[in-house]
Amino acid sequence: RFEKGARQIIMDVGGTYRNVLQSLNGADFVNTYFEYDPANPIEFNPFLVPREGETGPWLYTDEKTNFHLALLAALWKGSKDTGLDKSERAILSRFLIEYYSLLNESDRLGQTDEERPNMESFFRFVQAYDMEMMRPVREFHEGEEPDPRDGQRRKYQKDMKYIDMHQFFLVLSQYVTGGRYEKVLNADRDVDLSEYRLICFDLAKVQADPDLYPVVAMLITELSLDLFRKFPDTVKYIALDEAWTMLSGVLSEFIESMYRTIRKTNGSVTIITQGIHEITSSKIGPAVINNSSTKIILRHLNPDSLAQLQAPLGLTGHEMDLIKSVRATDQLREFFIKQGGKAKVYALEASPQLDAILTSKPVERNHLNNLVKFYQQHQRTLQLDKNGQPVLRDGVPQYKTTVVQRLDYAVDQFVEDKQKGALRR
Repeated sequence: RFEKGARQIIMDVGGTYRNVLQSLNGADFVNTYFEYDPANPIEFNPFLVPREGETGPWLYTDEKTNFHLALLAALWKGSKDTGLDKSERAILSRFLIEYYSLLNESDRLGQTDEERPNMESFFRFVQAYDMEMMRPVREFHEGEEPDPRDGQRRKYQKDMKYIDMHQFFLVLSQYVTGGRYEKVLNADRDVDLSEYRLICFDLAKVQADPDLYPVVAMLITELSLDLFRKFPDTVKYIALDEAWTMLSGVLSEFIESMYRTIRKTNGSVTIITQGIHEITSSKIGPAVINNSSTKIILRHLNPDSLAQLQAPLGLTGHEMDLIKSVRATDQLREFFIKQGGKAKVYALEASPQLDAILTSKPVERNHLNNLVKFYQQHQRTLQLDKNGQPVLRDGVPQYKTTVVQRLDYAVDQFVEDKQKGALRR
């Protein structure tokens, strides 16, 4: 896929693809492999939507409204299975549509001091709107000029019995100035990854945070979809390795929308899981299975887990026998592939060098990572400005030190160590 020019985005938990990206991306590794760290987070702006030209109105579509509703559900409700009910969706949709209408009607639209959409701006808009609409409605007396907004206030105050705005503001305050996650959703610009064809996000460090994990997983997925929309004719793949489980619950509609969007943009989704139970027990399990025309199954050591595959995946008795025949040795690994109505067992025999990069065994992976650190080199390179010109200080060119990862050296040493039996535990 990489050699054919396809675009690929991987969402992982635990560093499985680190060495693969080092091998394929080389010097661009630091720009394409992101370990999401809550202490120093990647900053997103999910409210920054396309606009007409460079300074025209913001183009707010139904697709983005649905995404923002799913995002607000994840922020407010967390990863529970209790998403927005119809009343909450209707009220929040109204807030979102009126928010972008207000931005587009502003006299500062397109100016250098314009108000750009972000989480902080949306939060303050809803606060101000709620405060205005909750003002007491005056009794109308003959001869007095009626307040034209009193009708809106009556309707708004009646609607408020269907939504807990106090809880909404309390929870979302974590994502604005002074909140625990104030940097996550308020970037001036969204992350631009269009220059690179192979990108990986490792969410291991944020996995333990039940509030942030599903939100970050969702933001990265939407970021990927936005990137895919920019290149409708290029073949694209998004792989969710374990991280997909945090997109269940309140985000089930988002997952189904993701499948539809990727199919429309010449792309495909790969869901990677440790066991079929993770899928069948998930609310989005049926959507995952129904949208997966290709199924790849590795060797199963546990007969009980093997038996659980047949009914959910629609496997025949013959196909189950093929799966039971799958074996793995030190030299090769077999796996079962079913694509449409065709099913076969294939074998992959990797070279010692490729095996070093692809290994998923923690001992071997850690050993290679330690070797990469051992062989890394520090090089002085000329510091350039944004126009590609040398940076001068008092007329003297400035240099910066860059770290060069010599994966090739590390792999050669890994192969030698493994052949000597140094990696056996």
